[in-house]
Amino acid sequence: MPRSNQEGLTPVRKEILIVGRGGQGVLLLGRLLGLVASRYMNLYTSASEHYTSETRGGESRVDMVIADKLEEVYDFAGVSKPYLIIILYPYNIGEYLRLAREDTYLFIDKTFYQGEASTPARVYALEYTRLAEKMLNDSRVANILLLGHVLRVTGIMPLEYVKAGIGELLNPRYHELNFRALEAGFNLPG
Repeated sequence: MPRSNQEGLTPVRKEILIVGRGGQGVLLLGRLLGLVASRYMNLYTSASEHYTSETRGGESRVDMVIADKLEEVYDFAGVSKPYLIIILYPYNIGEYLRLAREDTYLFIDKTFYQGEASTPARVYALEYTRLAEKMLNDSRVANILLLGHVLRVTGIMPLEYVKAGIGELLNPRYHELNFRALEAGFNLPG
């Protein structure tokens, strides 16, 4: 039986690309978005994770699709028409910028990338890692802070659903810090 998004609106199909380096929580973001979409929004998801053998510092990437029809996800081979690109660290940034279109949301952590993003996408470039350190005294939650900003700008998922996903996915001792990071990002200017 086909699923539909909660509001019964137009069909949903969103391709998401998340790029960074090992230790930044790239894979966590992908798993969190997938969990929230499937469990709390009644949507289908498919994702592939790519990472190098280094525990920290090597490139990490998640290609993901979220859709309301199973047919839209079962043969997903990778992002080709991104709705959302998140770049936490600029590995191969030119390759990812070339994928962006006018209707793509592009979020870049400027802590690690000082260049200009030459792209038709809607660009949101802030120093998310520095903001996490300044606002929360912990740069490890830069990924969640950035996700809060994504939620504010795109409306892709309700904040409360993502909080529930964090509560389910993360160790309870990290809940409060991640909730604060999510809310801090959500409160950044859109």
